[in-house]
This record gives sequence, structure tokens and C-alpha cells, in this order.
Amino acid sequence: HEPTLIFPNPCQVDQLAAMSKCDVCSKSVYQMEELKADGRTFHKTCFRCKQCNNQLSLGKYASMEGDVFCKPCFKKMFLAKGNYAEGFGKLKPQHEFDLKTGRSPSASPSTSEPTLQAPTYAPTLEYNIEPSRDEEEERRKFQERKKMMEEDAQRSAEARERERLENEKLMQARRERLAQSEAQAAKDSERLAADRALLLERQAKLEESLAKDREARVQNEKQELELEALRRQQQKAELDAAQLERLEALRKMKEQYEEQSRAEQARMERERQQILERQRELQAQAEQDRQERLQMEKEQWAQEEERRREQKKRMEEEAAERAKEEREERERVHKAKNVEEEERRKNQVEKMKLDQEERMREEAELRKRMEEQQRREEEERRKKQLEE
Repeated sequence: HEPTLIFPNPCQVDQLAAMSKCDVCSKSVYQMEELKADGRTFHKTCFRCKQCNNQLSLGKYASMEGDVFCKPCFKKMFLAKGNYAEGFGKLKPQHEFDLKTGRSPSASPSTSEPTLQAPTYAPTLEYNIEPSRDEEEERRKFQERKKMMEEDAQRSAEARERERLENEKLMQARRERLAQSEAQAAKDSERLAADRALLLERQAKLEESLAKDREARVQNEKQELELEALRRQQQKAELDAAQLERLEALRKMKEQYEEQSRAEQARMERERQQILERQRELQAQAEQDRQERLQMEKEQWAQEEERRREQKKRMEEEAAERAKEEREERERVHKAKNVEEEERRKNQVEKMKLDQEERMREEAELRKRMEEQQRREEEERRKKQLEE
């Protein structure tokens, strides 16, 4: 067959063409993983600190000439040199200006007359401030929080283990109750089977007695036929006294047998009614026992569910309390750090002011000495001119 040509969708082509590129890895950035910061586009995993390589977020970074840093690294690098040039591995602005103009920082301009030049001071001061105590304090607090979280996790695991053991105990008790219920049901079934067998036995006896009654009725019918034949014979001819007595005895025997048969049938009917009544009572008792067991199981399940809800609520309250304490601890530590940082800044500012005043006094004295030296040189020059 001929090959099929598949043309791309123009909308998809436009979307691929308009897709941004990551500023770090230069790969395409999809909308779900796009992060824009400092006028550039990054992957969420590529947006990292240049110093410690930790992943950053939009509210926790600082930018310096196209490089991004986390705030602790940015503060540490600034405090290392006290300025935004040497602390980030760059030249001072004075050195950059000297390199651009081709001047050497150590070279001095050549003059025809010897003059005393004032020393050049750097515009910024260098302080080697190492916040080791703060780092130790933060590390200690971090270890304490880590230990607290591990203890909370251990307590949660122990609570889950206790809950699992309690659930296993409850399930074992429920299985035992179910086994007891099954055993009771088996006993009830055996009792019903025994009653059913007794009923069947009595029904068999009743059927046997009914068969005997049928045979007796057949015999009675035969006797009645014989009596009818005899009666006919008596009608045809006069019978003697012996035949009459025999007929009378047969009639009495028939009446007695009929009375016995009726009494036996009534007794068997009463027994059958009693058996049926007993069977209905057993069924009603079994149904009542089953309903009671179901009600007890429902109550137990309701109690277990209530206990689980209370335990879950208690655990949630404990978690909320721990979260609140951790939040208060973090706020307290943050406030303390802010106070310490403010104090450090004030001390640095005061020290810089004192240094600046000292430097201004030294410059004023130096200017006075330079003016005095120039005035003496001018006087010597005038004296030489006068002597010449």
C-alpha cells in the first residue's frame, strides 16, 4: 500500500513554537512546570541557588546581576566582604574603572613638583563577621525540632500500632461471637432437625394408623356386606336366634371399633397440632435470638465507631496543638532573629559612622599638614628668588 502522509496540526505547531525555553537548561518549558522570576523563565526544578544549589521558590530568593541566590546565602556572601562586589566574586567599582581607563591602581601621576598626596581610602569597609553562634543556635533548634518531629512520628506510630492491636482484638472478639452464634445456630438447627424427625416419625405412625383404619374400614365394609347378605338372607327367610345374636354382636363390635377409631384420630390430630405449635415456637425463638444478636452487634459497632471518632478527634486536636506550638516557636525564633539582626545592623551602622568620622578627622588633619607644607615650600621658594 502507499505510505500515508501525516501533517501536523497548525495550532499544535504554533503552540510548540511559542513555548518558552528554560534560562538554565535551554529546554522547552510546559505550562504546568513553568516558573517566571526576574524577567526570565525557569523549570521549577532548575530554579536553584547558585551557591548551595537548593531549590528556590518565588518568595524566597534574591537576585544579583542575573544570578539567583537563597536569602541565607545572599546575606552570608554580603557579610563576608561587606559590599556587593567582592562578596560575590567581582571587582570593586574603582578597580573596574581603572581597568577600563588603562590606569594601574598602584601607579601615581607624574608631577614636576614634589607634592604630598593623600592616601586613597576604599569607599567601603570590610568586616569579617561570621554568624557562627546564630548558625549553632539555628542548628540546635533544627535538631530539637527534628527530634520533636521524630518523637511525634514515633508516638503516632505507637498510637497506630495500639489502634491496630485493639482492632485485631475487636475483630477476634467479633469472630468469637460469630463462632458462638454459628454454634448456637447449629444447635438450633440440630434441635429443629430432631423435632422434624420426631414429627416425621409421628406422621409415619399416623399414616400407619390411618392405613390400619383403612384396613379396618375395609374389614367393616366386608362385614357390612356380610351383614347385608345375612340381612337379605334373613329377609328372605327367617333366621334363628343364634344368627340374630351373631348379627347383634357384630353390630356392637362395629360401633366399638368406630368409637376407638374416632378417639385415635382425635388424639393424633391433637398431637399433630402440638407438634406444629412447638415448631412455630422454635422458629419464633430462633428469629428472636437472631434479632437480639443483630441488635447487640449493631450496638457494639456503634460504640466502636464512636470510640474511633473520639480517638480521631483527639488526635486531630493534638496535631493542631502541636502545629500551633511549632508555629508559635517559629514566630518567636523569627522575632528573636529579627531583633538580633536589627541590633547587628545598628552596631554596624554606628561603627561605620565612627569610622567615617575618624577618617574625616584624619583627612582634615592631613589637609592642614599639606597646606602647612605648601606654605613653607612657598616661603622657601620666595627666599631663594630674593637671594638670586
